[in-house]
Amino acid sequence: MVGTATRWHNLRNLLKIRFGPGAAVLPPNVTRIHMDFARNIRGGHMGPRKFWQEILPRLKYHNPLVPMIVCRRLANEGPATMTIYLRKSTSETAPESDGSDLAKDSAPSAALVSSGVTPNGVPAPAPQPDETTITIDMKNLHTETILTKFLDATKAIAVEPTPEESKEIAEDRLMSGKAEIDRVRVKTLVDEQRRERDMLERARKDLAGI
Repeated sequence: MVGTATRWHNLRNLLKIRFGPGAAVLPPNVTRIHMDFARNIRGGHMGPRKFWQEILPRLKYHNPLVPMIVCRRLANEGPATMTIYLRKSTSETAPESDGSDLAKDSAPSAALVSSGVTPNGVPAPAPQPDETTITIDMKNLHTETILTKFLDATKAIAVEPTPEESKEIAEDRLMSGKAEIDRVRVKTLVDEQRRERDMLERARKDLAGI
């Protein structure tokens, strides 16, 4: 029984990160992503924060080699921006290269989402000579709007589940619904037992006072 529950839990976590908003494959010309916003959600920073917490993990799962830097600042003043770095087309770069100098000329190759908090944030660095940038003003935007702007800017391709995976997702939702019903039933039973114990305790005290 424990083994089955563990497998279901692991499958649920895998499905959660593989599919959903942000599950998309970036084109090869996207070299890195930089986010800068306030740690506190006041002043229009809730959307960026939710994007970092809910959307970015799926993007990173499907694009593990793309560095994603998240800078959160203590000061609420200032913008909330996402900077997308794109490699220029070969026609825009000169001289042509065989690719041997890509490692030294391109962006850092961080393997994970890098996140940190600083007093005043860290501005997005200047692009490399072979890069151009697109900046999204995330302030006061809902997470879904930020994602739409991001997908439009990068031309990322959404990852859709196969029929078998869709079946697993449906089964997971069904089991999640049953688990919630079971939790409600257990809570109702526990509350009823607690009320009965309280009534018995009050009755014993009343009898002791006679």
